[in-house]
Amino acid sequence: MGGQFGGLMKHALIATVFVLGGALGGEAAEPAGSVTPQSASGRVLADFNGQSSSGGAVGSYGVLSSSDSETVYVCRESLDTSEKHGIMGASLRLDYNVASPGAYNGFWLRLAPDGGDKLDATGFQNLTFWVKGDEKAGIPNRLKVELKSDGRSGVYYVGELGSRWKKVIIPLEEFTKQGADVARLNELAIVFEERSTAPATSGSICVDDIALEK
Repeated sequence: MGGQFGGLMKHALIATVFVLGGALGGEAAEPAGSVTPQSASGRVLADFNGQSSSGGAVGSYGVLSSSDSETVYVCRESLDTSEKHGIMGASLRLDYNVASPGAYNGFWLRLAPDGGDKLDATGFQNLTFWVKGDEKAGIPNRLKVELKSDGRSGVYYVGELGSRWKKVIIPLEEFTKQGADVARLNELAIVFEERSTAPATSGSICVDDIALEK
């Protein structure tokens, strides 16, 4: 299974299998309770609307940390039915702690159709997702988003996070110019880094409706 980024990150793999559906990305706020419809111009990768199903290809997800033995500076994931983009289902809540110099952890999402080892995204222009922070727990200053393809990866930083849902839009070319191959995508990661999340080196975000859009 995939899930190691930069050769150092190792998964604390959560045995959760479900159907898989930036610098600052473009963002758009949406009123609470609204719904994002499916359309021919997009492909949902993960909507987290159930314990075992969503609207795309079969895959798996879990959390990652700097070592298998780490127990304090880790990321924990859960489905949150009280906070979601739209009026139904759930979002993915990520609670993180990187309050130690050089600490990092995060979340990985396998991008491969059922029975395959890669996702061909050549017909799409953008990676998008909705995100909101938890003001009481702490909101990271920036997130690192990484796309991996057969050992190559591209990285993009997303900032200006807040306590309301925002849509993040990252052009896929931001990843391909660093070597990622959108025709052979294996994995997506959202990473919390001590230096990037500061001053909120511990906190929580919710992520929903990860998709590819034209």
